[in-house]
Order: sequence, then C-alpha cells, then structure tokens
Amino acid sequence: MTGRWLCGLAAFTGACGGAAVPPPSAAPVTNQAPRIHPEVACAALAPEHTNPVLGDLPRSAVPLAGVDLDGGTIDLAKLRGQVVLVSFQASFDMLTAAEQPTFEDLSRAIPGLTIVRVASEESLEAARAAAGASTAYRTILDRAERGGCVLGPLTSAWGVTAVPESFLIDRAGNVRFYFVNKRDWSSPDAVACVRSLLDDTRAAITDSPALGAPETCVGGPPAIDPDHHIRGTITVAPRLRGLAKGTSLFLIAKRSNANGRPTGMPLAVARLTFTAPDLAFALTDADSMIADAPLTGDVVISARLDQDDDALTKQSGDLLGEVRVTVPSTGVTLVLDRAVP
Repeated sequence: MTGRWLCGLAAFTGACGGAAVPPPSAAPVTNQAPRIHPEVACAALAPEHTNPVLGDLPRSAVPLAGVDLDGGTIDLAKLRGQVVLVSFQASFDMLTAAEQPTFEDLSRAIPGLTIVRVASEESLEAARAAAGASTAYRTILDRAERGGCVLGPLTSAWGVTAVPESFLIDRAGNVRFYFVNKRDWSSPDAVACVRSLLDDTRAAITDSPALGAPETCVGGPPAIDPDHHIRGTITVAPRLRGLAKGTSLFLIAKRSNANGRPTGMPLAVARLTFTAPDLAFALTDADSMIADAPLTGDVVISARLDQDDDALTKQSGDLLGEVRVTVPSTGVTLVLDRAVP
C-alpha cells in the first residue's frame, strides 16, 4: 500500500497547523456563544490541504454515487444541504477496523451529520460483514475486482491510494477537509470540527479548478524482499500468565532511536490471534505501512495483548512487551512482561 500514514494506530494522530480564518467582522450580534470558524475548529485533526485528484482544498466534491448494502442508492449530489463525512475503508486494513466504531459515537453526538462509508471489498457479503449492524452510517460497495486491485474505482477516483482516508463535505457540496489515515471521530476535537461545519453558512465555492487525473489501480501487497523479515515467538512472562485474556495481539514495528526506543511512524503492523502463551510471529514487507519505508535496520517491535479485541483502546489488564532487533532477524523472543495498571 502506498502510505501517508501520519497517525498510525490508536493514539498516533498528530497536529498540523491550518490557516486560522476569523469569522466575518460584520457577523450579526446574537446571544449565542460565538461560532468557531471550521479552519480553526478542525486544525487539531491535522487535515491535508491538497489531494492528488482534487488539488488544493476546499473545492467542489468529486461525483460519488453507488448502491448501498440494502440495495438503495446513495448519491452525494442528492445530499446537498447536509454535512457529510465520506470515509474510504477496506476490511483488509486493521486501522479501518479501529476507526469504524468511533463513527457510532460521532453520530450520537451529532445527529445532523450524514456518514457514508465507501468500502473496497470483493463482494457484497464481505462488505456487509465489515459494516456490521451499525445504523450510524450507510455503506457503498466499491468492488475491488479489477485485475487484482485492492481498492475500488470510486476510491481511486477520489485520489485515495491507502485506506482509511476521509473527507468532510459542507452543505454546499464542497470538500472542506481531507484526512489521511485514521482519526478518532469520537474525540472532542472531531465533534467540534463537525459542529463548526454544521454552523457554517459560507457561500458555495464556484471557482474550483479542473480535476486531476484519477489515481491508477492500486494493486496487491508490495513485493516482499526476503531479507526484510523478523520472525520469532511471543511469550507471556510466567508471573502474568494468569492475566492473559483476550484473543487479539497487536504488533507495531517502528524505527529505533539511539536509546533503543521506538520513534516515528509505524513501519509494519500486524494483528495476530492469541491462542497460547507462546505464539509464533513474523513481520515482513507484506505488513508494511509505508511504501518508501521498508522493514530494514534497527527497529523496536511493540506488542499488546488486548482484552476487548479493539486496537483503539488500551485498558487495565492489557499485557505489553517490546524488543529491539535488527532486520533481518530470526529466533526473536518478545516477552509480554508488563500489564497496564
């Protein structure tokens, strides 16, 4: 996958500045609390200001229409007048699974928001399984079946080359904000961002430039270099074996700094099914998160045995461990020797 993975798992979102645009000085005086301009309210979510297809933002949205999982039609053009969160996802990526539950909280916090998931899946059955029984959003199936492509044509038409990516569309049908990688949509920052768009009455954008060329088909996993691997066993420290609960074990490989601590964006991520206190594992280029950052050099592998099988949460009793290795490496032993208090 190509990766502009700026946030990573769970708490890996960052902040980047956005131009603070103050509200008009001639705004009428009311007894309500002052409204925050969307550029200010959404800055904490670190939006991108340019998309490979749409170009510089804001601009009018790319057409988006498809059949939902119940056989109905979703057409972005017919949602004009609503604030819409469009999220491009795929079940093969564990970050989308971590992000998806936060849509539930956002929908409850802001009933006036419309959430549309565009799911790159091979079949309707796979899309339904990934969507679950949620009523917080509607899902468009974007069939990923074009000669081995892992992302569908609707996804590519929006300049998305790595999921998850999301777009906030204002009432006038403009793409106001573009988010590369996962966000916690249940967070106060996300709620404030969306509410600011609901309150915004800015006129429609009429000078959008011509669209760029759609991204080419995104194929399967990157070629696997046989020297880019880490293999070994994950074991639970004897004193903690009675606390080993849950079935999901999350692995994250990051660069090692001079002090042997993980630093930077995740290089590789894997989710394993924990079946025994001694579990074999392997990380290769197939688990890579960033196309131009291969699994090489000195890295730190962090592991978490998660009790609720949710990558987004860390709770008391989860077991943790990490080990520093040099790629390639075999026979690695990673010990889960700490418990979240």
